[in-house]
Amino acid sequence: EQALLLRGTTDFASIDDYQKFIDLIIRKINKACQARFTQEQQYLSPLPQRRTNDYLEHYVRVTSSSTINIRRTTYSVPSRLIGEKLRVHLYDDHLKIYSGHVYLLTLKRVYTAKNKNGRLIDYKHVIHSLIRKPEAFRYSQIRDDLLPSADYKQIWLHADNTLPAKEASRYIVQLLFLASKHNCEASLGRYVLDSFLQTQLLPNIDQCQKRYIVPVQKIREVISPQHLLSSYNQFLTARMA
Repeated sequence: EQALLLRGTTDFASIDDYQKFIDLIIRKINKACQARFTQEQQYLSPLPQRRTNDYLEHYVRVTSSSTINIRRTTYSVPSRLIGEKLRVHLYDDHLKIYSGHVYLLTLKRVYTAKNKNGRLIDYKHVIHSLIRKPEAFRYSQIRDDLLPSADYKQIWLHADNTLPAKEASRYIVQLLFLASKHNCEASLGRYVLDSFLQTQLLPNIDQCQKRYIVPVQKIREVISPQHLLSSYNQFLTARMA
């Protein structure tokens, strides 16, 4: 707290910058008590052979919305895990998720203000389920969190206002599926939104696919003529001679 007051601000450009600030304070504190630590060290017992756990363990079941809930925060996980019981190692800044002893994925940890709930939702976890039932998007409890940026939130607003309900849900889900499958989330969102602002019409899915799906290059067929097996007879003849 004193170091922050001397710094004059509590704002940091990134978490890494904040971590460097903390590390600097720790080094100063350790340096100040190095002499006393050296005196006391000879009386300390040896360190344990293996490191102690630096995480908390939780067991959670994946809900029908493909989410898990830990410490007042909802996290999405791949939809194939719906109904499964998972083991979660909760670290200071991330979560490691296991099914039994099989490691599945790592998620960034979210901290929330007191008495408030948080969410960390990744549409890529559920898009393969939504593409089969796109109308479920409209009624999803995590619908707003499935939209990955302000551009997509605007696109959904325009789609919902200009298209019939079923078509609007299908449109935004197909866009998200295209963004996920072809790794074009940011550029696709900007393209669709810019097109709407210019023409007051959303580009159809075919237009988006033609713009972002890279055509598969046809591999040239290589024809290799096969020689006759009888041509090996000359080796047999030469050996007999």
